Amino acid sequence: MWLPLLALIIGFVAVYLPSRHMHIPAEYIEYIGIALVAGFDSICGATRSYIEGHFNDRVFVTGFFTNTIVAVLFLYLGNSLPIKYVAVAIMVALFIRIFNNLGFVRRYLIARLFEKRISANESFPEP
Repeated sequence: MWLPLLALIIGFVAVYLPSRHMHIPAEYIEYIGIALVAGFDSICGATRSYIEGHFNDRVFVTGFFTNTIVAVLFLYLGNSLPIKYVAVAIMVALFIRIFNNLGFVRRYLIARLFEKRISANESFPEP
């Protein structure tokens, strides 16, 4: 569970701190946005797989970079060909995956929360 959080922290530091002192050309902003969302999708997927008990750090690392590179390559291909709204299509696909994974995590956390409350109430029966 610590690897996805570590990746999130390293990614934040690697992007946020240098960006305060560095100018990023406008034509790369779209690519960076897609790469960040693809990386966040991988982190959400890793969190879900950890909860399900299937987490593998090698799969996470390779999936993180592969998803990010493929998403950026699709965007580049769409921008090279005069295809409109490729970035929107990529973002929609990634956000659907993110919301599905976050929905699973939310349902899991709610189930665990209510499980704890029920077991605490059973320990202290009312007179």
